[in-house]
Amino acid sequence: MATDLSPHSDRALDRAVSLARQIEAELHVVHAIEGEPPSGHRDELRREAERLIGAYVRSARAGRGLAFSTHVTFGPGPEAIIRCAEETKADIVILGTHKPRTGDLLRHTTIARVLRESGRPVLLVTERPFTPYRKVMVAVDMSECSRTALEFALRLLPEAELTVVHAYEVPFATFISGEDSDRTVEAKHRENIERLVAGEVEAFLDRYSGKAPSIRQVVARGMVREVVRNETKRSRPELLVIGTHGRSGVAHALLGSVAEDLLRQPPCDILAVR
Repeated sequence: MATDLSPHSDRALDRAVSLARQIEAELHVVHAIEGEPPSGHRDELRREAERLIGAYVRSARAGRGLAFSTHVTFGPGPEAIIRCAEETKADIVILGTHKPRTGDLLRHTTIARVLRESGRPVLLVTERPFTPYRKVMVAVDMSECSRTALEFALRLLPEAELTVVHAYEVPFATFISGEDSDRTVEAKHRENIERLVAGEVEAFLDRYSGKAPSIRQVVARGMVREVVRNETKRSRPELLVIGTHGRSGVAHALLGSVAEDLLRQPPCDILAVR
């Protein structure tokens, strides 16, 4: 995980410690000191950063006895994070938002580059962790990308309760409305579409039966961002999982409007999977 040692970064560090404990993984903490330090102070700054990180991890409730290492470097943060992920063969990169609800989070920040260049799942932590992840929501569009995201979530958190949400829109809905007879046709059309989509999602999930304590299926009509946000408000997951290259909606492209909206104003912690 990456930390800038700012007061707000403790959320991501707490979650990194908790998750490493939950999945029995080794934790690598990277901190980049940007800018050129005063002559002769590099070693001093490195030792102080290592001391602060080590003290924080060891003081965390889940940090007792946890295997961890620190990586303090000098230079731009994104390069340090990507390099550390490659050198340690990290399974997941954990980042914080740096500032609460940062407005332009994706375009010009560390998160955008790491998501684009690391080639690894990236966890964006926004909430302070009080418990391990137990309730997870996965947004799917039934593409191979969303299947990859779902399977990664199942491997990472096999004990979590999963909610799988799929949003759809009714084709030609605007052309079948008006008269009472038209409304009847429209209602039947919507019902048939919903039944068809629900069947497709059920078939998509069939192979994962028994892979989690429970997998709840949510199929809702509407725009993806609205469906996902409404469902997170309703079911209150601790983690939302999205794919980054799918065929539509939230998985269309990581820097697409829906994913950008979710990451700019995260409804909860978000895990982006390529």
